[in-house]
Amino acid sequence: MSERYSNSPALHLQTGKSRIGQLLLAVLAFATCCALVNLLSAGHYALGILLLLPALGRLHSLRGALYTPTCLGFRSGQWFVRLGNHDQPAQLERYAALPWILCLVLRVSPAGRRVRIWVFSDAADRETLRRLRVRLALSA
Repeated sequence: MSERYSNSPALHLQTGKSRIGQLLLAVLAFATCCALVNLLSAGHYALGILLLLPALGRLHSLRGALYTPTCLGFRSGQWFVRLGNHDQPAQLERYAALPWILCLVLRVSPAGRRVRIWVFSDAADRETLRRLRVRLALSA
Protein backbone atom coordinates (compact mmCIF):
# COMPACT_ATOMS: atom_id res chain seq x y z
CA MET A 1 0.00 0.00 0.00
CA SER A 2 1.23 3.42 -0.84
CA GLU A 3 2.31 5.59 2.08
CA ARG A 4 0.36 8.58 0.82
CA TYR A 5 -2.95 6.80 1.58
CA SER A 6 -1.92 5.25 4.89
CA ASN A 7 -3.62 7.96 6.97
CA SER A 8 -6.96 7.70 5.13
CA PRO A 9 -10.12 7.26 7.21
CA ALA A 10 -10.77 3.79 8.57
CA LEU A 11 -13.27 1.57 6.81
CA HIS A 12 -15.35 -1.17 8.45
CA LEU A 13 -17.70 -3.29 6.34
CA GLN A 14 -20.05 -5.89 7.80
CA THR A 15 -22.06 -7.74 5.17
CA GLY A 16 -25.48 -9.24 5.64
CA LYS A 17 -27.80 -11.41 3.58
CA SER A 18 -28.25 -10.52 -0.06
CA ARG A 19 -31.29 -11.15 -2.25
CA ILE A 20 -29.16 -10.49 -5.33
CA GLY A 21 -26.70 -13.14 -4.19
CA GLN A 22 -29.47 -15.65 -3.50
CA LEU A 23 -30.96 -15.01 -6.94
CA LEU A 24 -27.53 -15.41 -8.56
CA LEU A 25 -26.99 -18.69 -6.72
CA ALA A 26 -30.40 -20.00 -7.84
CA VAL A 27 -29.77 -19.01 -11.48
CA LEU A 28 -26.30 -20.61 -11.47
CA ALA A 29 -27.66 -23.82 -9.89
CA PHE A 30 -30.43 -23.99 -12.50
CA ALA A 31 -27.98 -23.36 -15.36
CA THR A 32 -25.63 -26.03 -13.99
CA CYS A 33 -28.46 -28.56 -13.80
CA CYS A 34 -29.56 -27.73 -17.36
CA ALA A 35 -26.02 -28.10 -18.70
CA LEU A 36 -25.55 -31.43 -16.95
CA VAL A 37 -28.91 -32.74 -18.21
CA ASN A 38 -27.95 -31.69 -21.75
CA LEU A 39 -24.61 -33.51 -21.46
CA LEU A 40 -26.21 -36.66 -20.10
CA SER A 41 -29.03 -36.67 -22.64
CA ALA A 42 -26.49 -36.32 -25.47
CA GLY A 43 -24.73 -39.45 -24.23
CA HIS A 44 -21.70 -37.73 -22.69
CA TYR A 45 -21.98 -39.59 -19.38
CA ALA A 46 -18.30 -39.49 -18.46
CA LEU A 47 -18.02 -35.75 -19.15
CA GLY A 48 -21.22 -35.03 -17.21
CA ILE A 49 -20.00 -36.97 -14.18
CA LEU A 50 -16.52 -35.44 -14.46
CA LEU A 51 -17.92 -31.88 -14.46
CA LEU A 52 -20.46 -32.56 -11.71
CA LEU A 53 -17.99 -32.38 -8.80
CA PRO A 54 -16.28 -29.08 -9.73
CA ALA A 55 -19.66 -27.49 -10.48
CA LEU A 56 -21.07 -28.58 -7.12
CA GLY A 57 -17.88 -27.37 -5.41
CA ARG A 58 -18.18 -23.89 -6.92
CA LEU A 59 -21.88 -23.67 -6.07
CA HIS A 60 -21.10 -24.75 -2.51
CA SER A 61 -18.35 -22.13 -2.14
CA LEU A 62 -20.65 -19.40 -3.45
CA ARG A 63 -23.39 -20.54 -1.07
CA GLY A 64 -20.91 -20.43 1.82
CA ALA A 65 -19.82 -16.92 0.83
CA LEU A 66 -23.45 -15.77 0.74
CA TYR A 67 -24.47 -17.12 4.12
CA THR A 68 -21.31 -16.31 6.07
CA PRO A 69 -21.23 -12.71 7.32
CA THR A 70 -18.02 -11.00 6.31
CA CYS A 71 -16.11 -8.35 8.22
CA LEU A 72 -13.64 -6.39 6.15
CA GLY A 73 -11.71 -3.38 7.34
CA PHE A 74 -9.04 -0.90 6.37
CA ARG A 75 -7.12 1.17 8.89
CA SER A 76 -3.67 2.72 9.02
CA GLY A 77 -2.85 1.63 5.48
CA GLN A 78 -3.64 -2.06 6.12
CA TRP A 79 -6.53 -4.34 5.10
CA PHE A 80 -8.05 -6.64 7.73
CA VAL A 81 -10.37 -9.63 7.40
CA ARG A 82 -12.18 -11.16 10.35
CA LEU A 83 -11.64 -14.91 10.39
CA GLY A 84 -13.33 -16.51 13.36
CA ASN A 85 -13.06 -14.02 16.22
CA HIS A 86 -9.79 -12.37 15.18
CA ASP A 87 -8.92 -9.66 12.68
CA GLN A 88 -6.19 -10.95 10.40
CA PRO A 89 -4.01 -8.56 8.36
CA ALA A 90 -4.41 -9.10 4.64
CA GLN A 91 -3.04 -7.82 1.37
CA LEU A 92 -5.36 -6.98 -1.51
CA GLU A 93 -4.31 -9.00 -4.55
CA ARG A 94 -7.05 -8.01 -6.98
CA TYR A 95 -10.67 -7.07 -7.21
CA ALA A 96 -13.49 -6.86 -9.72
CA ALA A 97 -16.24 -4.27 -9.46
CA LEU A 98 -19.63 -4.14 -11.11
CA PRO A 99 -22.48 -1.86 -10.08
CA TRP A 100 -24.21 -4.69 -8.20
CA ILE A 101 -21.25 -6.73 -6.91
CA LEU A 102 -17.66 -6.46 -5.69
CA CYS A 103 -15.36 -9.45 -5.60
CA LEU A 104 -12.14 -9.04 -3.62
CA VAL A 105 -9.26 -11.49 -3.41
CA LEU A 106 -7.08 -10.97 -0.35
CA ARG A 107 -4.07 -12.89 0.94
CA VAL A 108 -4.26 -13.33 4.69
CA SER A 109 -0.81 -12.68 6.15
CA PRO A 110 -0.08 -15.31 8.82
CA ALA A 111 -1.21 -18.35 6.84
CA GLY A 112 -0.70 -16.93 3.36
CA ARG A 113 -4.06 -18.31 2.28
CA ARG A 114 -6.32 -16.55 -0.19
CA VAL A 115 -9.75 -15.33 0.80
CA ARG A 116 -12.43 -14.35 -1.71
CA ILE A 117 -15.02 -11.88 -0.50
CA TRP A 118 -18.23 -11.27 -2.45
CA VAL A 119 -20.01 -8.04 -1.55
CA PHE A 120 -23.39 -7.57 -3.18
CA SER A 121 -24.92 -4.10 -3.37
CA ASP A 122 -27.82 -5.03 -1.08
CA ALA A 123 -25.62 -6.70 1.56
CA ALA A 124 -24.33 -3.46 3.11
CA ASP A 125 -25.33 0.18 3.35
CA ARG A 126 -24.69 2.50 0.39
CA GLU A 127 -22.26 4.83 2.14
CA THR A 128 -19.97 2.02 3.27
CA LEU A 129 -20.02 0.49 -0.21
CA ARG A 130 -19.17 3.86 -1.72
CA ARG A 131 -16.24 4.24 0.68
CA LEU A 132 -15.07 0.70 -0.15
CA ARG A 133 -15.15 1.46 -3.88
CA VAL A 134 -13.13 4.65 -3.32
CA ARG A 135 -10.63 2.73 -1.18
CA LEU A 136 -10.26 0.09 -3.90
CA ALA A 137 -9.76 2.75 -6.57
CA LEU A 138 -7.02 4.36 -4.47
CA SER A 139 -5.37 0.98 -3.90
CA ALA A 140 -5.06 0.23 -7.61
